Amino acid sequence: MQKFGYDKNHSDDCFKHGIDESILLLFAALLHRFISFSDIFEIIHIHVCIVNTIRTVAGNIIVFFLFKARC
Repeated sequence: MQKFGYDKNHSDDCFKHGIDESILLLFAALLHRFISFSDIFEIIHIHVCIVNTIRTVAGNIIVFFLFKARC
């Protein structure tokens, strides 16, 4: 499987390519009926990135509305 180069612009890579790459990895695993440990770790890593991105965005929106409500 391809390594996705998370060294530069880590959050951009997670946000732009995470969903597509995780779906491709899962389809590849289903087609081959075999998945290596490195592929499992990449899938977990991609989903952690997606969850962290969603959590950060949701947190920023909540803080924005709380701050706006006080003013």
